[in-house]
Amino acid sequence: MQNKKDLNELFQPLLFVGCGSLLTICSYILYQRGFRKYSSPDLIPRFMYGKYLFGHIVEACDSDNVRFKHIPLFRILGNKNVEYQNKKLMYKNTMNIRLAGIDAPEMSHFGKTAQPFSKEAMEFLNKLTKDRYAIIKPLRLDRYSRLVAMVYVRKGLIIKNVSLDMIRAGYATIYSGIDAEYDGKLNKFKKCEAKASVYYLTFIQKMFISLVGRSCYQLTPILTADALHI
Repeated sequence: MQNKKDLNELFQPLLFVGCGSLLTICSYILYQRGFRKYSSPDLIPRFMYGKYLFGHIVEACDSDNVRFKHIPLFRILGNKNVEYQNKKLMYKNTMNIRLAGIDAPEMSHFGKTAQPFSKEAMEFLNKLTKDRYAIIKPLRLDRYSRLVAMVYVRKGLIIKNVSLDMIRAGYATIYSGIDAEYDGKLNKFKKCEAKASVYYLTFIQKMFISLVGRSCYQLTPILTADALHI
């Protein structure tokens, strides 16, 4: 009996410590997933990659980038879209999201001229995503510290994959760099790209591609094994 009592006295503190640690870990995860607001990709913990974040798209900032405002899960019903008075305030409260798995013609940046059809691609992306509630699935950070994510928007009762819709409409191609992320949807991307080449590209786009080659659409510098010194 004495030995049993001694064992109980030994394991009881350990049980309290174990339960307390488990409760702390669960509380931390619940806070990170349900209550904390992320305004920068750097703030998102690694264990949240591959999980879903809720919010809305403020606007497209390039042909394959959008500004995303994260709204924690347990506060989503009480939030409305916000009109930002200036770009600086918007950048402070939103994240730059790079659409996973695709590449689209780039707008003019840093003295570089706009790529062909970049305006049309960006207009299509804005029409598809601007001021819409969205779900993103973070996959990784790219070399420009942008969050590469699979982005979904709601249109009525339908949830649409933005990357797939960009390919389907002929405004983007599959990004094929060594750093590409497809979230298991590469086959779907290939099927959509094949259909877009036949049904959705305009005659001018087809003619342009035939003259200068599809490589003109691979506008984000492709990250190769040599570039990574692998």
